[in-house]
Amino acid sequence: MLLHHANGLQAAMNINRLMLFHGPPGCGKSTLCRALAHKLVIRLGRTFRSGKLFEINTQDLLSKFYSESGKLVSDMFDKILRIAQDEKELVCVLIDEIESIAASRQASTRNGECADTVRATNQLLTALDRIRCKPNIVVFCTSNLLESIDTAFLDRLYDAIPVPPPCASAVYTILSNILNSLIDAGAITYKLETQTPEEDSDFVPINAMIEGQTRLPDHGQLLLLQATYPNTPGPLLKAVADTCAGFSGRKLSKLPFLAITKYTRRQCNIFDAIKALGIAIKQELVH
Repeated sequence: MLLHHANGLQAAMNINRLMLFHGPPGCGKSTLCRALAHKLVIRLGRTFRSGKLFEINTQDLLSKFYSESGKLVSDMFDKILRIAQDEKELVCVLIDEIESIAASRQASTRNGECADTVRATNQLLTALDRIRCKPNIVVFCTSNLLESIDTAFLDRLYDAIPVPPPCASAVYTILSNILNSLIDAGAITYKLETQTPEEDSDFVPINAMIEGQTRLPDHGQLLLLQATYPNTPGPLLKAVADTCAGFSGRKLSKLPFLAITKYTRRQCNIFDAIKALGIAIKQELVH
């Protein structure tokens, strides 16, 4: 964006400000795009006085009437161009599930699909070329099916960024944030008391008290606690989180609630909640 506004470079930078985030479902692609739009408005505050986020649901652009989908795509981008008339306002466009309107035309023709799909893709490509001249428009797209997207659309991308499932530290952060919210709400209690585990328990009683701690530690604090207090809630949750490799962010977000409602009785403490979470994860791995 800054290069595009530099003297003499606007004509040379004949590129689409079009980014594609692709990966498995539920890994935060749309959320990441919204966060990037917010960050862009802040970082480019000296160039643009304000910003807007324009979200497009591709399902709204698909019509049961012949040739109507292409017209809806064209009308949508006409609206974006009108919004972007003020060059001091940054317009970020988010198109979710772009494969719905940018499907491979070769595959569609080969499979005998309706020509309306091809028309919608053609209109999208034309619309992207139309908005290329507007330096205050940035387009973010997301997709779960990179291989089904038309090659002409992929050629117009400035960059395609893979978004994998959450890494180990992100898994712990997601789970600990939700459990901390439940602690703050009083749904579970956080008491570091010496416990005698049940015979079938995977947990070992804690051997020390950590004064002043009333919530699960963040990932940075966790690294310090693992060696000194391995049987406290943070390290115990980390051991459970390490079994969640490959889980999507969406699945991780529901697991603490599922575990507490299904495998605990009324108000439970943090140790009960972590144990229940471990059971829920094992059930998910089985299925």
